[in-house]
Amino acid sequence: MGLLTDIFFGDLSQSFSIDEHRSALKSQAMKQAESSGKLFNATMEIDRLKRQNGELRLAVTALTRFLIDRKVVDGAELEAFVREIDAEDGKIDGALAFPPPPKPGPPKRGPR
Repeated sequence: MGLLTDIFFGDLSQSFSIDEHRSALKSQAMKQAESSGKLFNATMEIDRLKRQNGELRLAVTALTRFLIDRKVVDGAELEAFVREIDAEDGKIDGALAFPPPPKPGPPKRGPR
């Protein structure tokens, strides 16, 4: 509100100004609470994914060592196979693209 408004309307003008500021503060508080909730949910999801990733790493490591120790598979052959799979997504980077590319298979037939 301007100086002329304050002179002519005095306390009434200040009251409106205070109400506007209160409304703006309430709106900002609601936005902040919503952002906090989203951040909390994202943090929980990250924690869940970290646990899941750790479980998967444990399972893969245990299975790999088990198969090599039992001489079901040769370590060098397995390593070569892993490199082959790594290349399937077009990048040899030690990871698969997500989602992984489809496995090559027989060509699909069109409608008859």
